[in-house]
Amino acid sequence: MSAPSLFAELPGHTLAIAVLLAAICAGFLLRFVFPAWRLGRLFRSTILRLEALRAEGGMADPQAIGRDIMNAPPLAHLWREYAQTLHPTRTEAGPRWRATALAENFLTEQALVDTPMRAEFYKHLPGILTGIGILGTFSGLIVGLTHFEVSASTDVVRGSLKELIQGVGHAFKISAVAIGLAMLLTWVEKSLVVARYRQVERLNQLIDSLFDTGIGEEYLARLVEAGEGSAKQAAQQAAQLRQAMVAELRQALGAMAEQQQQAGQRHLEAMSSSLANAVGQSIRDPLERLAQALERLEARQGDAVAEALGARLDQATQQLGSRFERQEQEAEGRQARLLAGLEAAAQGFQEGSRRLEASLERSLGQLSGQLNQQLQQQMADLADGQQLQQERLGAQTDLLMGKVAGQLQGVTGELRQAAATLESCVATFARSGGQAASQLTASAEAVQLACGGFAATGRDLGHLAQSVLEAGRSIQQAAGALAEAGSGNAALLQQQQHLGGSLQTLLHQLQETVAQARQEAALNVDVVTRLESAAQALARAEHRADTYLQGVSRVLGEAHGAFTEHLSHSLKEGNRQFQQEVAEAVAYLKDAIEHLGDVLADAKA
Repeated sequence: MSAPSLFAELPGHTLAIAVLLAAICAGFLLRFVFPAWRLGRLFRSTILRLEALRAEGGMADPQAIGRDIMNAPPLAHLWREYAQTLHPTRTEAGPRWRATALAENFLTEQALVDTPMRAEFYKHLPGILTGIGILGTFSGLIVGLTHFEVSASTDVVRGSLKELIQGVGHAFKISAVAIGLAMLLTWVEKSLVVARYRQVERLNQLIDSLFDTGIGEEYLARLVEAGEGSAKQAAQQAAQLRQAMVAELRQALGAMAEQQQQAGQRHLEAMSSSLANAVGQSIRDPLERLAQALERLEARQGDAVAEALGARLDQATQQLGSRFERQEQEAEGRQARLLAGLEAAAQGFQEGSRRLEASLERSLGQLSGQLNQQLQQQMADLADGQQLQQERLGAQTDLLMGKVAGQLQGVTGELRQAAATLESCVATFARSGGQAASQLTASAEAVQLACGGFAATGRDLGHLAQSVLEAGRSIQQAAGALAEAGSGNAALLQQQQHLGGSLQTLLHQLQETVAQARQEAALNVDVVTRLESAAQALARAEHRADTYLQGVSRVLGEAHGAFTEHLSHSLKEGNRQFQQEVAEAVAYLKDAIEHLGDVLADAKA
C-alpha cells in the first residue's frame, strides 16, 4: 500500500493529528537537534584548543585565550567575567595568573546549554506527544462510536462495526506513533543534553587546570603585613593628630584666657579711672561754684557793711543820743544770739560738706570690691544726706530770715533801722562776725563821741532805712546762692546715679564675656570628646562590617548549597513523575487494547 493511499484512508481527525506530530518532530530537529549539534562542535573545538595549550606547558595568558580560543559569542562574555577574577603574581619567569574562583561559577550549564538549546521546554515535549497520542486514541474511539449504527439488519451492523474497528485501529496507530516519537525524542533530548553537560564540565576542568587556584601564601602574607602596617600607621596618625589637636587647643585656650584676662584688667582699669574722673569732674564744678558764691557774698556783704556803717553812723549819732546806751546792751544780746545761730548754721553746712566728702571717699574706696551694691547704697546715703542738708539749710535760712525780720522791725521802731542793718549784715556771713563785732564797738565809741551832733543827722535816717533794705536783698541773694549749691548737689547725685547705671551695664557685659569664654572652653573640650567618640565609633563600625561580611559569606554558601540540593531534588522528582505518568499511560493503553480485544472477540463470537 502506497503512502498516498494510506493517507487517503485515514479519517480527517487522525490525519490532523498525524500532521501535528510531523510538525512537532520537524521543529524538534530544527530548533533543538541542530543547535545542540552546532554547540557540540563549538565545545569540541574549544576543548581541543585548550588541551593543546595545556600540552605546550607554557604560562597561560587570559588575553590570548580570550582572543584566540574563547572568542565565540556564547563563550566570550562569560570568559571576560571569569578573566576579571584572575589575579597576577610576579615570578622569576614572568607574570603568573592565579584563579580566585572556579570556572564553573561563570561557565555554567544553564548559560551554555539550557538557554541556547531551550532544554527547559523540550524536556516536556515527550509528555506533550504522549498526550496528543492519547487524545488521538480517544478521538478515534469517539468518532467510531458516534457513527456506529444499531439495526436489526446484520449487514448494517457489520458495516458499522467495521468502520468502528478501522477508526479505532487508525487511532491506535497514531497513538502508538506518538508514544514512539515521545520515547525517541526523550532519548535524543537527554542524550544531547547530557553530552553537552559533559563537554561543559570538561571545558571547566581544562580552564581550571590552566591556572593555579588560590592567591598564594606569600601574597596572603604580604596582604597581612600591608594591612597591619596600614593599621599601625593609621593608629600613629590618629595619635599624632589627637596630640596635635590637644596641644593646639590647649595653647589656643591659654592664649584666649590670657587675652581675656588682660582685656578684663584693662577694661576694669579704664572703668575705674573713668569713674574717678567722672566723680571728680562732677564734684569739682559744684564746689568751685559754691566757693565763688561764698567769696562774692563775703566781699559784697563786707563792703555793704563798711559803707553802711561809715556813711550812716555819722548821720545816726544825733538820733541815737540817749537811747543808744540802753539799746546797746539789747543789741549785743541779740547779736550774740544771731552769731550763735550763724555759727551753728555754718557748722551744719561744714558738717554736711564733710559728710558729703566722707561719703564720696567711702563709696570710691569700696567700689572695687562691691561696686554694684555699694554704689547703690552710697547713692541712697548721699541722697538722704543731701536732702537732710538741704532741709537743714532751708530751716536755718528761714530761721535766720525770721530773726533778721524781727530785729529789723525792733530797730526800725527804736533806732530807725540803724542797728537792724548791722544785725542783718552780720547774719549774712558767719566769718565776718568778729569783724562786725569790732566795728560795732568802734561805732559805739564814735556814737558816744558824736552825741552832740545827733540832732543834725536825723534827716539822714531815711537813707539808713534804704541801706537796711539793701542788706535784706543781699541776704536773699545769699539764700539764692545756697539754693544753687543745693541744685548743684542734686545734679551731682543724678550724675552719680547715671554713672552707677553705666557701671552696672559694664559689669553685665564683663559677666557675659566671662560666660562666653567659659562656653568656648567647654565647646573645645566637647569637640575633642566628639573626635575621640567618632574614632571609637569608626573602629566599632569596622568590626561590625567585618562581622557582617563574614555572615554574608556564610549565608551565601548555605544558600548555594541549599539551591544545589533543591535543584537536584526537583530534577529527580520531575523525572520520577514523568516516568510514573508514562507508566500509567502505557497501563491505560494496555487496558484499552485488552478491552478492545475482548470487544473484538465478543463481536466475532
